[in-house]
Amino acid sequence: MLQVADLTVHREGRLVLDGLSFVVPEGAALGVLGPNGSGKTTLLEAIAGLLPQTSGSVVLDGRRLNGLPAHRRAHAGLRLVGEGRRVVPQVSVQENLDLARLGAGGRPLPDAITELFPRLRSRWRTAAGQLSGGEQQMLALAMGLVAEPKVLLLDEPSFGLAPQVVDELFATLARLRSEAGLALLLAEQHAKRALELCDRVLVIRSGRTVLDSAASETRGDFDSLVEGYLGRQEDATAVPTRAEVTDLVQVRLPVSLKRRLQLEARERGVDPNELFTEAVTREVQARRRST
Repeated sequence: MLQVADLTVHREGRLVLDGLSFVVPEGAALGVLGPNGSGKTTLLEAIAGLLPQTSGSVVLDGRRLNGLPAHRRAHAGLRLVGEGRRVVPQVSVQENLDLARLGAGGRPLPDAITELFPRLRSRWRTAAGQLSGGEQQMLALAMGLVAEPKVLLLDEPSFGLAPQVVDELFATLARLRSEAGLALLLAEQHAKRALELCDRVLVIRSGRTVLDSAASETRGDFDSLVEGYLGRQEDATAVPTRAEVTDLVQVRLPVSLKRRLQLEARERGVDPNELFTEAVTREVQARRRST
């Protein structure tokens, strides 16, 4: 269903993706894992047409997409559910879905939307900005499904969500595979979750493939996957994953602040823990002044 061959991407003169190749068969799921800054988001955005590719090819259901802008790729059957729960906060759930319908050519809302997302039914006229983080992620996913795509590109959908909501989210993704035959390309911070859902796993570091394996083979040696490919936080030479930074339970900072720090670290090319230390120090000092 999706074939990517020798995909290379430069950003601001820097090589970000270096010749990635893989296939996602119809109804299959491929998990993309890697440390923070390894190129996972760039990969999805390049496939979706949001970033120009230097070389390589993207083929969807036998159709070569090279040179097509993002909206043409979306109409062809590629849908990106990007990080950050991209919904319009000022308007209702229904109006967000109506906007997605307009972007899909005005087609009717698929019946499966309300079946897959029962949480949204009771929040139909609620402004999206008033939804919980999990409900916003469900809405973003529902908006991506309005056009009934062939391949869904998911950029860390579980980021910042409570474990119970993550369970619900991945159960929905599993249903999309089994009942709708939808192919999934999933960049995910929770490696175990990705391995449970996906058929294959692709691990990238510095824009290069370091592991391409059946998920069933990788599940049996999960510790080696984490230590050998994703990096351990105590290893000063390894850049920690966003999950490792976010899951520092001893640091009680708002999720929105943690996310901002992580994005800032990516832009500055520094270890997120450095910015975390600064933020925690400021937080502690502010609390001392207030008491």
